[in-house]
Amino acid sequence: QNFMVRPRATDHNVRIAAAFSQVLMLETDAVRPIKDDESITQIGCRSLFPVFATCLPHLARSSRDKLPNNRNGVSYMELNKYLQSVVGLKTTRKLLRNDSKGTPWRSKIWLGRRWPDIKNPMDCRDMARRLAEAQRSHPELLQCDMDTLQQAVSKVRAQALRPCDYPSDCDHDSDTPLRNEKPVGPLPR
Repeated sequence: QNFMVRPRATDHNVRIAAAFSQVLMLETDAVRPIKDDESITQIGCRSLFPVFATCLPHLARSSRDKLPNNRNGVSYMELNKYLQSVVGLKTTRKLLRNDSKGTPWRSKIWLGRRWPDIKNPMDCRDMARRLAEAQRSHPELLQCDMDTLQQAVSKVRAQALRPCDYPSDCDHDSDTPLRNEKPVGPLPR
């Protein structure tokens, strides 16, 4: 009998994905509440995984693939589990922007963490510094350049400005790269 073993990320790949995630997750200011477009959700189009899959596709594995090409790649669930159990990050539920029907929805977000603001020079410098540190520890991250990273973060934050549960309402799946998307504009008011 031939049994197919469930794909599983290598520990090495998960550590690289976690280091990459920490580059993107800036600590929040305890005084001011974070805005919806700053929130990093655990799943869906506002999560860390689409940026990871865009910048390092050879280390990512889509949970939608029945026969994944990269059986040792990291799935979004493996990344989230590692960030919670090993790194010690916590999540909370947050009421996000209303959807097109006018009803609010809750999403799990990473507590005390926010997306960097690409238009803010301090956030960009901090992200560049974090990326350089992570690249020294994990040379595989050298394949991710700052321009690609900034574009991917901008696209995820643009997703947060429009109604989007997860993945069905997004311009991309929650666990696939952000390439070849339709441009996302501001919400009509």
